[in-house]
Order: sequence, then structure tokens, then C-alpha cells
Amino acid sequence: MRSDASVEIVNAVLRWLVCELDGTDPATTGSAADRRKRIQFFDPFVAGPNDAAPDRSVRLDRMFAETCPRFDPQPFQRLTSLAQFCMVCVSGQCGALSSGIGEVIAFLSEVLSRPCLRDRVERDPVFFPFYLQAYVALERCGRKDPAQRMVLQRFLDRGHPTAVERSVHEQMELRFWLDLGRYKHDLPAMDALFEWSPLASERAGHLLLAEPAITFRTLAFLRYWGLRPVPPLPPGRLRALRSAVAAELGMAVMARRWELTAQLLLACQWLGWEPPIVHGLASAALVRARRADGSFPGFDWSAERSRALSGTARARYDLDQNYTATLAAGLAACSGALLTPLSDSDERNAA
Repeated sequence: MRSDASVEIVNAVLRWLVCELDGTDPATTGSAADRRKRIQFFDPFVAGPNDAAPDRSVRLDRMFAETCPRFDPQPFQRLTSLAQFCMVCVSGQCGALSSGIGEVIAFLSEVLSRPCLRDRVERDPVFFPFYLQAYVALERCGRKDPAQRMVLQRFLDRGHPTAVERSVHEQMELRFWLDLGRYKHDLPAMDALFEWSPLASERAGHLLLAEPAITFRTLAFLRYWGLRPVPPLPPGRLRALRSAVAAELGMAVMARRWELTAQLLLACQWLGWEPPIVHGLASAALVRARRADGSFPGFDWSAERSRALSGTARARYDLDQNYTATLAAGLAACSGALLTPLSDSDERNAA
């Protein structure tokens, strides 16, 4: 069970998400037009106000253009990360979650159940991994749909996983979701994929400093989000990786990169190591960074620019800039990677 403070952070994030989905921020008028602009951030089938009608001479066939609304891939990717967040919340023993989790899951389920989305995935396989991740995550939240599962298995039966070229960490991510959903596939075993990854090489520490996001994702799916141990590494390599995590964590805090800070705190947890001083300070700094509305500021977010805007424009700016950092911090809280108290020696050294 997570600490009460961690649960409070997760619930604050959920309340913020529900406000964004409903368009109920007090700073906005709450009109139907405002809600439409806000929901556009998440809904791949809500067209923007300046979108022109599709040019059927160069786009997909006439029938598809007439029967399906326009599709925006960016909100679809945001939906995928939101579904993953809900999955971790539901399965992470977070304690008493707010009713907001049910509202978010219901919205995700409604979007994924649309026939137009399945048609889009059928026509453009590049969206298959996102569709797979979102559906498996919702399935873990108790929302099952045999029709969606049939679409996914049909892709797998066609050999899609091995027919598309992917990096090692992308293959590990795909393998994770296929295993979690209990699908039949022919991808190599996870441990074999890890052996081919840069993280298993002698330069693992250098990779972390160069590509911290890739390192985090590799660890996340290798460990099945903390459900299995990291494969044995030579002591020297594990030491180098931990040192690199500590160095990158300190730099992330100094740069106020809260999304990366949350990811590296999770990496510390998965590596079974809390770097002295910096771990407690980073956790405390991340907790203090939370805004009054429950969100966490993204790296490019500017308080000055936010104050210069008003109404829906301000709400959309804050959402654009803070969404990924907020989800990352919520994941760290739900996974128990935050709020590790400073030891007495850490307090003295930090003073």
C-alpha cells in the first residue's frame, strides 16, 4: 500500500485530468465551445476549428472520408499514455482512489470502442502499437471488448510485429504489451532482447547520460513496471548504471525537468538503489513542484506566459505543456518511488 501522501498526489492528478476532460476549470466559461477545445487535446476524432474538409482526391478513398471524421494521431498517442497511467493506478495498490479514475477509464473506453478507430488502425498499421497499448491497459482496468481483441490478433496473425523494423527498446515495449495481453506472437524473449540493447553493454552508463528517456523505457518494460527483477548484470556495469542514474537525477532536478526526475526516481526503485542525499532531495523537490491544480510543470512551461493568457487559451497552454510531466509524476507516486524520507545523515549533509 502506498503512503497517504502518494495517494493524495495520484488523486490530485486524477482530479486535474477530470477537469481537463470535462472542461470544468473555473478559469474557463464552461461553454460547449470551450469544452470542445479542451477535449480536442485527447480525442483523435475532434477536428480543430480551422481544419478544412479532407481533399478526397489525395486522401483515403471516398467512402472512408465520408463515413469517418478526421483523425489526429497526437491525441491518440496521448490517450495511450493516459490508459497506461490508469492501468498502473488500478493495479498499483494505491489505496482509496478518487472517483475520477472511473470517469477517465469510461472516456478512454468510449473512444477506443468507436468503429472508426478500428478502421483507422486497419488502414494504417503504424498506429497498431498505440492501439494495442491502450486496449491492453484498459483490459487490465476491467474494460474488455472481444471485437477490439479480434482486430489486434488479426494484425499479429499477419506477422505485423516482425514485419516492421523497430529498435530494440521498441521491440521490448511491444513484447511487454503482447505478453501482458496474453496474445500469440513470435517476438524474441524479453531477456534475449535485453542482451541486444545498449543497456546491457559496457557503455550503459554513457547511454543513460545521452538518452535518459530510452534508458527509462528499456528498464520499464524489462522489469514489467516493477513486476520482475532486472536480469543479472556484472557488478561493475550495475555500479556504472546506478552512478549514471544518480548523476542524471541531480541534473534533472537542477534543470527542473520534472518529467525526467519522476522517471529517474522510478529507475532508482527498479535498480533497487536510493542514491544518498540526491534521492531524498529529488523526491522532495518533485513533490514541491506540484501546482495548486494538481498538475506538474513541464520543462517548457512558463508561469509568465500562462498568466498572460486567459480562459480557454490559458487552460490549453497549461495542458499542452504540463500533461506528460503530470502523468510521469503520478506514475512515480503510484509506484511508490516518491516521498522516501530523508535520513538523519542526508538532512545533515543537505543543510
